[in-house]
Amino acid sequence: MRGRRLAVAAGLLGVLCVPAHAEARDIGRDNNRYDITDDDYRYSLGVSTESRMYAENNAFHAPAHVEVADLVKSWNGSALHQSGTLFNGFPVDLLAIHNAYNSGSERDLTADVGWTPALHGRIDSARAADRAVARGAGAGRIP
Repeated sequence: MRGRRLAVAAGLLGVLCVPAHAEARDIGRDNNRYDITDDDYRYSLGVSTESRMYAENNAFHAPAHVEVADLVKSWNGSALHQSGTLFNGFPVDLLAIHNAYNSGSERDLTADVGWTPALHGRIDSARAADRAVARGAGAGRIP
């Protein structure tokens, strides 16, 4: 199990943001568990300038004041492929919600990132990864 637990706090903005000057503009995120606990939460997935993010089978746990639309922030990003996302245990479509919520204020992200992650092992369902990470799984650890 490759899952990771990410505690999202106010001082940690854009946990998965790729800076505009970075050479790697394609970023993949899969099998993560996000525990959002801070009252000053901003976002978890940052799609920065011209970057293309591939997010698959991630689970988000958040208090009532955090909405699904809060999870993604685009900094002039271009694309977000997402699948298998859970928000407080329920399946959600981050791309559709992001585009609907931000229409008019930000350019829409497209679903076509132009690439598919290839250098990885098995990708578990969001539910399986969420449970395993809650039990202590993570990079280099199997519960």
